[in-house]
Amino acid sequence: DTSCIDAISSALLWCKTILSSITVQIYSMPLFLKPLVTVLDCEHMCGFIVRHRPHLMFLHLDGVDVSGHAYYWGSPEYYSASKAADGYVGRVMAALAGAGLLNDTLVILTADHGGFRDNHGDFNEANIFVPVLLRGPGVRRGHALSRYVSNRDIAPSMLHALGLLPGQYMVGRVLEEAFE
Repeated sequence: DTSCIDAISSALLWCKTILSSITVQIYSMPLFLKPLVTVLDCEHMCGFIVRHRPHLMFLHLDGVDVSGHAYYWGSPEYYSASKAADGYVGRVMAALAGAGLLNDTLVILTADHGGFRDNHGDFNEANIFVPVLLRGPGVRRGHALSRYVSNRDIAPSMLHALGLLPGQYMVGRVLEEAFE
């Protein structure tokens, strides 16, 4: 089943290391619009991981979303962008492993919305549910979530993984069944 992988357009890498100083790096990588620049950006980011061992990193891969809007969800261009995004995530995971951070890093892959053919605004499962893949310390291995996931569930779940309570105005839920 590739339904979760197909819709990945953004990835969040949260490094759960407790140190007195925090190194943060943010990357936005337009996979679909500038593929040559993206390769260089990905290599730069992977080098940054190995050299600086960041404590927090956000990686935005918008090529899947851009191709869904431009060519429709499920089109050959959409699947090509999905394959490229998968390759970049693989490179980042390899960089985390090379830096000795992989086993101490919570990785959350998700998307901003679903889509079906030429639409992502209808109120149906293909549009409102987002995929989420989690890997890292405290995450149950091989477990499939039994309920849908909303984008508003991601931040409370990250805070939970860090041992923090969600803010009083957060409306999302902690994906408790994903954690041990």
